[in-house]
Amino acid sequence: MRTCLQIHTEWLLTPERVGIHLPTGTAVAADLHLGYDQARIRAGDAVPIATLEEQLAPLRQVILHHGIRRLAVAGDLVEDSRCGEAVPRLLEWLAEAQVELIGIVPGNHDEGIRLNGALVFANGLSLGAWRVVHGDKRLPAGSVVQGHIHPMLRWSRHRAGPCYLVASHRLILPAFTPDASGMDVTNDPRWREYRCCVIAGDSVLDLGKLRELATRGKPRASGRRGVRAYPRPTAGRPRAYQ
Repeated sequence: MRTCLQIHTEWLLTPERVGIHLPTGTAVAADLHLGYDQARIRAGDAVPIATLEEQLAPLRQVILHHGIRRLAVAGDLVEDSRCGEAVPRLLEWLAEAQVELIGIVPGNHDEGIRLNGALVFANGLSLGAWRVVHGDKRLPAGSVVQGHIHPMLRWSRHRAGPCYLVASHRLILPAFTPDASGMDVTNDPRWREYRCCVIAGDSVLDLGKLRELATRGKPRASGRRGVRAYPRPTAGRPRAYQ
């Protein structure tokens, strides 16, 4: 069974590397880096080409299982300015999935691409009391949801996984794309007081604060501090959050 985590009473963290703001029924994804494979090929690397459908397959699962009809992008929608052709294709894909793109907060990789001005929120996008930003600039006051960091947890030489970082007024999303290199959060003292919610297979596990994790050793799931396991509805019974 796939398992999500609910935090702050407002956010559901999914194994698909997408956060769901429950009061508004909005999925928030960061660092999609669409066109990454094409950028690598242009640089002379031999890499397989992924279709847009393949790249967005995790998002489709979120839509099917949770009845999501709204999406916000927390920056780095594309890999670079030469990947702008991915934007109209994404809009077509969302239209077919009956999902409204409510806004894009441009990230550092999005410079130079053409976006519908009505969809661009350069200073951040509000979802209730939370502000969605990319995270490459100075953060606004108050509760913030961001990307940019690409957090991951490495617990052995050959085992690692993307993770969410959670504090009282901050949520850092993992990179949506599995192609993005991750930053090992155990090596940065900035995150010592953050809870680490790691994606392990089909589940999101709360491992507690990173400073405590360093003393405990191997990762263990935790149900402390108001974080509860949230079983995902079956595909045949999508659940909407309003």
